[in-house]
Amino acid sequence: MEILMTLKQIDHFLTLANLGHVTHSAQALGISQSALSLSLKELERDLGGALFERQGKQLFLNDRGRLFHAQATPLHAKLSALAATLRQGDFFHLRLAVSQSIGTYLLPSMLLDFSHTHPNARFDLRIENSETIIAKLLAHESDAGFVEGKVPQGDFCVTPLATDELIVVCGDKTLAKTPVFIDTLASLPWILREKGSGTKEVFENALPQGVRPKVALEINSNEAIKEALKGRKALSCLSRFVVQNELKQGTLFHVPLINLTISRTLSLLFHPTQNPRFLVWKAAMEAAFKSKFQPR
Repeated sequence: MEILMTLKQIDHFLTLANLGHVTHSAQALGISQSALSLSLKELERDLGGALFERQGKQLFLNDRGRLFHAQATPLHAKLSALAATLRQGDFFHLRLAVSQSIGTYLLPSMLLDFSHTHPNARFDLRIENSETIIAKLLAHESDAGFVEGKVPQGDFCVTPLATDELIVVCGDKTLAKTPVFIDTLASLPWILREKGSGTKEVFENALPQGVRPKVALEINSNEAIKEALKGRKALSCLSRFVVQNELKQGTLFHVPLINLTISRTLSLLFHPTQNPRFLVWKAAMEAAFKSKFQPR
């Protein structure tokens, strides 16, 4: 048998159980006695029997009513709290699939800054490579995605956020003394990101025809790449913002290239929406990226 009880019916029941009187309960609820009696009648019908013993307009819980009261009270409290939360205009929960560079070095602090002014916002962030982000977005397993580089066509909207510079870095200072052509570095060991990574795709697409670096290692972690490079005559291509601390500390070194600049676009992907809360968040993310990447 299908149960069709409503939160309002449970509210009526709990008020009757607490006050024990139809007239007083109707007054407390701000409804007529007939409306309250009908609500209780429908609830008892759905539950297959009476919940009260009746003496005129006075009501006493029977054994079925006591069981329902004990089980329904905490459920009613939780559902009422949930309803109140959802009614708040700034509540929303976003599932985000984010590329590793953005998800590790940029987005967490931006989301925390947003949460300070929107305390009812919640974010579930998963770091993935670009291929997986697109797949999750198309399958509606994510509400939005942040990717690096070229974005394939799909049933989603694309908002460019910033232009990101990729640079060649190494762990040996002698390689970074003077600008070089990239083909002179091809024979040295390179550590690159894994297949499906936006960083790797942009780097390989930017290489001059016929230049193919000697890839010694592929790793799906920027941090692991940076650690592997330190103190070694090996190279990688990473976002400048990913290695900015290491460049300042002198544990990694920028190898300047002649006639080759590598850049990509950082983009926000999302399903078409008119949700005002999402649009407020989107505007905040656009402003945060613009501030982070503005020329200094």
